[in-house]
Amino acid sequence: MVLLRKKNDETLLYDMKDLVTTEKKITIKADSSYALKLDVKAPKKAFKGSVTGGITLEEDVDETARKTEGNGMAIDNRYAYVVGIQMRQDIKAVAPKLHLHDVEAAQRNYRNVINATIQNSEPTYVNQLKIDAKITKKGKSEVLYESKKEMMQMAPNSNFAYPIALGDGKTLEPGNYTLNMTAQSYDNKWKWSKDFTITDDEATALNEKDVTVVKSYTTYYIIGGLIILLLIGLIIWLILRKKNIKETTGGIDNE
Repeated sequence: MVLLRKKNDETLLYDMKDLVTTEKKITIKADSSYALKLDVKAPKKAFKGSVTGGITLEEDVDETARKTEGNGMAIDNRYAYVVGIQMRQDIKAVAPKLHLHDVEAAQRNYRNVINATIQNSEPTYVNQLKIDAKITKKGKSEVLYESKKEMMQMAPNSNFAYPIALGDGKTLEPGNYTLNMTAQSYDNKWKWSKDFTITDDEATALNEKDVTVVKSYTTYYIIGGLIILLLIGLIIWLILRKKNIKETTGGIDNE
């Protein structure tokens, strides 16, 4: 069993895996139940809000037995249960605080997106989270990309990359941009405006990997055509040159 938690945020004071331990292996007989014991070590100092994490219970199967062959593909079968844990010392409510950090071009499922990293720096859940994001060219008002989502939730002291999709087939264009974003949870509301840049190298690399972008080979065709024309011209020049040599020598090939 593994204590489950994603990469910790820098604001996290206590990691659940340091506070809760349990048995590494257990055996549950058929048609029976098992009371899993958790050893809880309270933090030395009092803390506000919640400390959250979870436990993963995964079937103990030999690694070689996990993999089966199907249609020429190796399939890794893993069955697991995840149980969430929340630790509190009081019931006093803590107000969430959201922050906007890095904004950058990226990909999700091999599709171009703009990722905006949002951080919840407080030890409290952010529930019923709504986000409205718009991206424009820097100094312009025309909205190029937009994303709206509701009914989201953020864990205490956590962060995540909110993706703003470009849309299938759309390429990233290098340049300077501005992200205007609004986030709201109940009566709490945050507004941000942040400039960011997409470089030529970033745009080229990501566009090449986007599976929805139709690749243009026009440049290659033009270059290939020019090479062929040059070769044809060279062959014609060599033929004419040889003919001229024969004519000037009375048709005798001295070579």
